[in-house]
Amino acid sequence: MFTSGSTGNPKGVAIGHQSIVKLVRTTDYINNPESIFLQHSDYSFDALTLELWPPLLNGGQLALMPRGDRTMESLAKAIQKYNVNTIWITAGLFHLMVDKGIEDLTSLRYLMSGGDTLSVTHVNKALKALPDCTIINGYGPTENTVFTTLCNLSKLDEIKYTVPIGYPIGNTKVYILDENLQLAPIGIPGELCTSGKGLALGYINKPELTAKKFIPHPFEKGERLYRTGDMARWLTDGSIEFLGRKDFQLKVRGYLIETSEIEQALLQHPDIKSVVVNGYKAEGTNHKELVAYFVTHEGKDDLNVEQLQSFLAKSQPQYMIPAYFVKLDVFPLTNRGKVNRKALPAPEMNNLASGVSYIAPRTVTEQKLAALWEELLHLETISIKDNFFNIGGHSLRALKLISLIKKEFSADIDLRQVFTKPTIETLAILIEQRMVEDQILLEPIPNVELQENYALSNAQRRLLVLNQLEEKQIAYNIPAAIRLKGNLNQQTLEKSINLLFERHESLRTNLVDERQVIRPTVNFTLEIKDCRNATQDAIQEYIQTNSNYAFDLKKDVLLRFQLLEMDSEEHILLCNIHHIIFDGWSLGILIKELSHLYTVISNGVAEPLNTLPPLPIQYKDFAAWQNNLLVSEEISSLKKYWLDKLLPADGQWPTLEFPTDYQRPLLKTSNGTNYKKVFDLSTLKKIQGVAQSQDVTLFMLLTAIVKTLLYKYTGQKDIIIGTPTAGRHHPDLHHQIGCYLNTLVLKTQIETNDSFTELLKKVKQTSLEAFEHELYPFDQLVEELDLPRDTSRSAVFDVMIMVQNTEAADFRLEGLEMTSIKSKSVVSKFDITFSFEEVLNG
Repeated sequence: MFTSGSTGNPKGVAIGHQSIVKLVRTTDYINNPESIFLQHSDYSFDALTLELWPPLLNGGQLALMPRGDRTMESLAKAIQKYNVNTIWITAGLFHLMVDKGIEDLTSLRYLMSGGDTLSVTHVNKALKALPDCTIINGYGPTENTVFTTLCNLSKLDEIKYTVPIGYPIGNTKVYILDENLQLAPIGIPGELCTSGKGLALGYINKPELTAKKFIPHPFEKGERLYRTGDMARWLTDGSIEFLGRKDFQLKVRGYLIETSEIEQALLQHPDIKSVVVNGYKAEGTNHKELVAYFVTHEGKDDLNVEQLQSFLAKSQPQYMIPAYFVKLDVFPLTNRGKVNRKALPAPEMNNLASGVSYIAPRTVTEQKLAALWEELLHLETISIKDNFFNIGGHSLRALKLISLIKKEFSADIDLRQVFTKPTIETLAILIEQRMVEDQILLEPIPNVELQENYALSNAQRRLLVLNQLEEKQIAYNIPAAIRLKGNLNQQTLEKSINLLFERHESLRTNLVDERQVIRPTVNFTLEIKDCRNATQDAIQEYIQTNSNYAFDLKKDVLLRFQLLEMDSEEHILLCNIHHIIFDGWSLGILIKELSHLYTVISNGVAEPLNTLPPLPIQYKDFAAWQNNLLVSEEISSLKKYWLDKLLPADGQWPTLEFPTDYQRPLLKTSNGTNYKKVFDLSTLKKIQGVAQSQDVTLFMLLTAIVKTLLYKYTGQKDIIIGTPTAGRHHPDLHHQIGCYLNTLVLKTQIETNDSFTELLKKVKQTSLEAFEHELYPFDQLVEELDLPRDTSRSAVFDVMIMVQNTEAADFRLEGLEMTSIKSKSVVSKFDITFSFEEVLNG
């Protein structure tokens, strides 16, 4: 036992500055001189500061925990031995002691907990079992000296779903800010930031991290603000609700997800005591899955996946329902008592039973299909009655399943059929019906003989025509600027880019006399511009000049790189590519392969290209295959669909007439700009919830909204817009760089008395049909429609919609910190383009 004197200065402890005493005594910690505080934290843990100074500087007593393992049993013995009445324990240990040793806490008068989210169930149980104890939820990162906020939980019965973290302590200020460091309104989530006397100076020997996290205070000149990386929001009573780490804010299958929302929803289940929702990326995959790890109340062991998914479906949209549910006896904890997320088991072999009776595959088709499901979902012994989307499947995995089925069964299945026939039993019947049909996409694409030049694809023909219509055409440039901080090896970067030219013929292609001409080699030299003394305006001008470069399709290498050297540790990599050899899918491939090559070269690999999968074909092979396809009998049904769908009965094409400020020019230009609108997370959730309730995709809902807007401003009933698709139907095209992009035409007849729900049904039907017939090239369709040419307009439609909800490619060069630099767009390919994209905050 170590007892302090009444002056607040314990015997044997020297206090160098009286200001420290004053601060500690006015920060709203426990300041009861009758306290007997147990010191049990590891000496490297910041909680040691909390355990030492508040009791000793306020006349209390300090009980030193004997050496040895800090277990629940040893804590209980220390509490009893020293008559401890005040303690701080981690949330994980708090939950464990409430469940297994609540009687050991009856002597406590103050019980502080934190370090992780507290369970409402456990706090309620503790409040009932410990009526003489004040329970306090403390929140605070190490960088702000143990506590930032405190919450007295005596009124927890008023809290329905979460335990608040309370109010800022003395000498501390708390802000909840949006991604632009502006104050978030009450109820709106934002990043919790803090300042005050307890703020650390920074990280030792980590100046870059210090500068990133300890920023100049946006509201108080000369002060600093710490960005915690935690999400929170103000409640109406002025307290704060903790929403989880930004790190735990996941993007899964294109949806932005707060895992804490799923955790709170699952905690409403009467059988579940505690839960952690985590992201999981299976080996060999590129997409995260949601996994719910949970502990049940005693005797509640009969839960299954179907029950839990049905329970969540009552309050959560489909994309927030985990693919896996793993039941644990207890959560693994770190040596500091927090949930050890890294120690949570891989879910595939621990997933809860599906709830469907197991029926083994009966036919050869069912057996093969079951093997594909097991490979794709990383599961064993799947019943033929199991629903694909209830045992880990989703739309992206469904697309992968479609590709595997094509290879295994020579059967062409579309996405809608997987949704309507989601079991092995029903899908096997469909496959057997289709095995003798649709051979068009199943044969490998053949290689063409070597020639001096090659035929263009349909997309290339169209882009070539558009390029010729406007002098200095820049509308179809794909520019990028990336800031690189760290030790950049310029020679390695140059070699990596040269290997990309060597690997992909499309990057060595020019367009001469309406033919593809492929250069044997490109001897690329990285152009380096010294910008050490350049102003920010000059840098922006360089970036804009790069974006506005007008390619000569006959002579130029159509992929350009330039390096701006800011100093020895900072560069800006400029890239510009012409769309005629490239598309959005290609960007992901280029980024992935450039990152890979830079890494393996840096690690001394002798033959870097041998570490990438071989390419069975090149773009010229695809172009020849596509041209042959268009004269085949199999394509005639696709052509018929589009002509029947789009050709107007009265012969008048319904162009949209906007109420514009200026007359339309005789010759269409690409002059334009952009307008950005950011919707907050709560709005996004509502939009996604509507989509789920109407059984439509986010794309369909946004398309219906856009068409409603166009109807409002034009008054026209025939609304025609376009949307791009990847155009990579054949499995041989998935790893190719080139212009495979196709465009779909979406035509909807809107009646004056249509409700929005009725319009949404029309848009859904049109979208499903369009995607089923997307193999037919848009450029060929333009020729077949043979519409009167209007040089002031785009062909077929003037409005484009794009919904981008795929995960961004991970561009990482070894040893470098990388950030994208946005440049202002000055081009517009259409009258209006609605581009929707989901991005993580910050």
